[in-house]
Formats: sequence, structure tokens, C-alpha cells
Amino acid sequence: MTVAIIIPAFNEQDTIGSVCKENGKYGKLVVVNDGSDDLTGQFANDCGAEVVYHVKNLGYDQAIYTGLTWAINAGYRYAVTTDADGQIPSEAVYKAVCALKNGADLVVGRRQAYQRWSEYIFSLLSRLIWGIKDPLCGLKGYKLAQIDKTHLLPKYDSVGTFFMVDIIRSQTQNIYQFDVFVTPRQSVSRFGKSLSAEIKILRAMLGGILTSLRTHKARGN
Repeated sequence: MTVAIIIPAFNEQDTIGSVCKENGKYGKLVVVNDGSDDLTGQFANDCGAEVVYHVKNLGYDQAIYTGLTWAINAGYRYAVTTDADGQIPSEAVYKAVCALKNGADLVVGRRQAYQRWSEYIFSLLSRLIWGIKDPLCGLKGYKLAQIDKTHLLPKYDSVGTFFMVDIIRSQTQNIYQFDVFVTPRQSVSRFGKSLSAEIKILRAMLGGILTSLRTHKARGN
């Protein structure tokens, strides 16, 4: 296989099994069990996934980093990230895989609605600055050769957008976006809807914009 399907998971025992079964046919499943205290890791392992464990909960960005690092070290050409809660349909994962194999360097899904006002702000600025309509969508695809391995570890809490920005900084032209019709989550969101969650998203937005501006300045533009 040339594609790793990376699934960050924290206490998702109710859905991880079905998510793995639905997406396993599209690539090598890599579940990053981010300090779960339930049976998430066991259920993922039972489905044949490669399970990488964090001893404690390190957060979404670190889980993505761990999964991408595993895929790069294992020699995979592409990686697709999807959520462990089952909201993203497997058909969207397949579409992302096809886009990568057809030449895309970056794939980003676009949800039909957002849960938080901060997501609307981030999406608006992201469209203006990078041309990305939904930077916070959990479905993303990466041509791993496009990721700058000299600074693979995220430099700020990006809420899953750091590697997207990293590829865009390379001025790649092969970006593919498409609509993803997510289903409602059956349990409480791990990220939450509190003011702290809104602030976290706005900080991630600021970090991505500042990173882009530094790169732009360094190139003398």
C-alpha cells in the first residue's frame, strides 16, 4: 500500500471499530490512540489497524504529527486523515485517496456547516489568504514528499492545520478541495463548544497566518 489512513482517537470506543472497518480498504490504517482510558486501542487493533499509543492525552496536533511521522518512516507516499467519531463518510476518504494518486499535493474537505463562530472567521480568512475554504475539516490528504521534514513537529497549537499551512508555504499549485457531508456526532464533542475552544481556534488561525507571513518575508516578497 502507498496510502496511510491516519485516525487520531481519544476515547472513541463506540465508533472506532466501524470507522476502521469502513476505511481499511483504502489504505493502511494508523490509529493514534491519544491517551484514551477506554477500549479505543483494543477495538482498533481488533480491526487490523496499526495502533500507536500516547501514554497521556497530548492533543489533536500531536496525534496528527505522530501519525504522519509513522507514515513517513514506514515509506508511505500519501496520508489521509479522518476523524474517529464517524462523522466523515468513508466515501470522502476514498475521494481524497484518488485525488492524491491523481497528482494532488494537498487535499482538504469542506463541511456543509460549522459548529462554532470562530470556525466561520477562520474559514473566511483562510479563503482570502490561502484559498482554503474549510481549514478545520478533519479530512485532509497529504503527499508526504511535500511536507518539510526539517520542521515536522508543529510549532504552535494549530487545531490540525499546521501541515496544511506547511504544504501551502511551498507554493504548491496542486490543491484539491471538495464538499464533505458530515453526519451529526452522536456523543459530546471532545473539542467542546466553550469559549476556551473558540479562543483556541482563533489562536490557531493567528499562528497559521503569522507563519505564512514569516515565510513570505523570508523569500523577499
